[in-house]
Amino acid sequence: MPIGSAPDRSLNDESVTKTCGPDFLCIGAPKCGTTWLYKHLSDHPQIWIPPVKELHYFDGRFPLPTAGEKVTVRKGVLGLFPQHNRRRIFRVIGRSVLHVSLAELRWAIRFFQGNGTDEWYLSLFAPAGDRVSGELTTDYCALSTEGVGHIRALLPEVKIVFLMRNPIERAWSHAKMLLPELSGKPLARISTQEFLTYLSAPGPRVRGNYPRTLDIWESAFPSAQVCIGFFEDLSARPQSFLQRIVEFLGLPPDGLRVGANLTAKVNPGAAAAAPRTMPGEIATALARHYLPDLQQLSDRFGSHATTWLRECEHILEHEEHRSEYADTSTSPVTHALSVQRRDTR
Repeated sequence: MPIGSAPDRSLNDESVTKTCGPDFLCIGAPKCGTTWLYKHLSDHPQIWIPPVKELHYFDGRFPLPTAGEKVTVRKGVLGLFPQHNRRRIFRVIGRSVLHVSLAELRWAIRFFQGNGTDEWYLSLFAPAGDRVSGELTTDYCALSTEGVGHIRALLPEVKIVFLMRNPIERAWSHAKMLLPELSGKPLARISTQEFLTYLSAPGPRVRGNYPRTLDIWESAFPSAQVCIGFFEDLSARPQSFLQRIVEFLGLPPDGLRVGANLTAKVNPGAAAAAPRTMPGEIATALARHYLPDLQQLSDRFGSHATTWLRECEHILEHEEHRSEYADTSTSPVTHALSVQRRDTR
């Protein structure tokens, strides 16, 4: 795709629908830095990303296992857009008003009135013009072979970005974010058993199954179209991490806004405001579950994946010391292991 500044094409121009569509998809995993990536890619002058981070188109066509419905969700506004989350409607339309952007408002109306067809989905990227475009929907990591095959047929040249993080940390972070919405309870009132029940459900399990995701997506797309990143690299070297992603998308790094605060947390969520410790019982259960996956990942990637495996093995070796550990600026699993090592001296 040629790169340059682009005219703001109207979404009413159906002539562009058949030739539109994303140039890249970030498929997750959840709680691995995708919101951070969305923000900073959106700042790049040669990249266009929709006002909605997660379009959830393909997982709508090819439904995924879930852990239940969010009891706090209300849908529609005054009878309009009844299938959409009310909070999302207000956020997206409010953003267009805040930006005084008729183009964003037109996009929002088309998105919320969408008929769920491939043509409608592709048309959502019409405003990109000649800029690189993409979307970041973390649930795409859990798509089936059939769902990914559909994407391959529809978007054979699309580039895939997949971010990974220690799966034990990822699962706990995701549970802290979602379980209050699923249960309708404050985070502090959710029991260990409720967390264990949630974490053992098919929905959370499939979203953290990195080997499955890699197998399905890499079977459908050539390696040159797949970029795998690690949350640890994002945290330690955000500038070089972002540069690598931008270059993978075929853009020169000089478009990056070096002055941007790349180390600031983006959308830390309610769990960050009210930290909840991970019980050792949960750490042990997650370690047991993810051990085979981590052995595979360590064999393939080494580096961070090997560190994850060692942390997992230490948790299992010291599972009799079920001490709790609090959220910290360092890896919570590493913090847990340091507590366990002190206990065994």
